[in-house]
Amino acid sequence: MKVGEFSASGVRLPVVSHEAPRRQWSHDHDEPQVPSPREVAVASRIQRPGRRRMLSLTVQGSEQPSPHFMTVTLGGEDVQYLERAGFDQAGRLFFADPDDDAAEVFLPSSERWILQLTLQGSKQRPRVRTYSIRRFRPKASAFDIEISLHAADSPGAAGWGTRWARAAEPGTTVAFLDEGHSYAPAPGAETR
Repeated sequence: MKVGEFSASGVRLPVVSHEAPRRQWSHDHDEPQVPSPREVAVASRIQRPGRRRMLSLTVQGSEQPSPHFMTVTLGGEDVQYLERAGFDQAGRLFFADPDDDAAEVFLPSSERWILQLTLQGSKQRPRVRTYSIRRFRPKASAFDIEISLHAADSPGAAGWGTRWARAAEPGTTVAFLDEGHSYAPAPGAETR
């Protein structure tokens, strides 16, 4: 694994790659630089859950708190298998094509979902997007995800996730696979 640097606005961020390590050139120095062990550790903090399983869930409800965001509540018995892990916990959401009401969609049943999907015809494959869990609702066996509504002014140009969020109705079946989290504050760090 190697770490490079990416700068979008002058701030250097570590970028992880699993290629063979090679020396990186820095704009600040004339000599090649090798990432420090700390830089490698920071860039590889993604914490996968101890046990993962595909969750079969239903849409419990949705609300639009602002013109560009939709909050969708997902719930069901399988929420008990979701380990609450961190502030930026995310997972893959599998859902039917929001533009095709007649499609019989195959929702994967295990973390070997890529293999399962490649064996399905294109009309039966669900759409897949990754979303962060915004809040847990343990008493309701549910959690919320927030979806950014891109192209709010021209719905025909919106992406799959935006179109699905707008069309999601209570009872709609989806699948969710926990992908873990990466924000891991130091032990004893204060939070607000």
